[in-house]
Amino acid sequence: IEQGADGWRLDVPNEIDDDEFWAEFRQVVRKANPEAYLLGEIWEPEPRWVGDDHFDGLMNYPAREAILYFLTNKWSASLFMDRISRLFSIYPRENVYANFLSLGTHDTERVLTVLGEDQKKVKLAFLIQFSLPGCPSIYYGDEIGLDGGKDPECRKAFPWDKADWDGDLRSYVQKLVFLRKSSTALRRGNFTKILSDDSRNCAAFARTLGQEKILVVVNASSTKRTIRLPVGELGFEDGYILHNLIGEGDFIVSGADLPLALPARGGLLLK
Repeated sequence: IEQGADGWRLDVPNEIDDDEFWAEFRQVVRKANPEAYLLGEIWEPEPRWVGDDHFDGLMNYPAREAILYFLTNKWSASLFMDRISRLFSIYPRENVYANFLSLGTHDTERVLTVLGEDQKKVKLAFLIQFSLPGCPSIYYGDEIGLDGGKDPECRKAFPWDKADWDGDLRSYVQKLVFLRKSSTALRRGNFTKILSDDSRNCAAFARTLGQEKILVVVNASSTKRTIRLPVGELGFEDGYILHNLIGEGDFIVSGADLPLALPARGGLLLK
């Protein structure tokens, strides 16, 4: 830390089951740099391991699981939303926003492989990831469509020849990074469930902070869907126009609802 590192990612720290040790560790690191980021690699929801005597955040593998299970039809829309919401309720707010949020790591199958090499599903996964509270992290190569099974296949070398890249996916991820950095609501805003429609396999939530309100809508099904989002409680009045931040099209509030048409395996980011 004294040489300039920004923080520590601690490998399976729960294998040192000693609260006093980790409290002292935090004190020593923060004395060297009060802004240092302390991240624990713990795979399960464990509120014990965050806070003033432990870490700022954990590697949020349960959120990754929820996203991928939803997009592979292992979980319904309502189960996905319930699990995600629970992950945000069991931790103090500051730790929710410090949790690592990744679609893959050196210990997991590549997101492209998990999602059957379906680029549309991969884009949806990135859309959800960059719209949730936490610290989005991209495992090298996921942004250009690198595949790979379980370790060691997920650790293959990065392909430096751009002809081997999925340029469309990379541009999409770059757009999400730009939107995340330019939106305070996406980085720090409240999370609100809006819709979980199991029959259509669609889900929607909002990120809000002050007057900035962003809607995230996902159709995980292989069929075009038409839905109506209840947006009156968010303060959107009849006739209000929302713009699509990641594609073309505007959408108009009708009464207290927002009618939408979603393409198969498609998503919207509306403001």
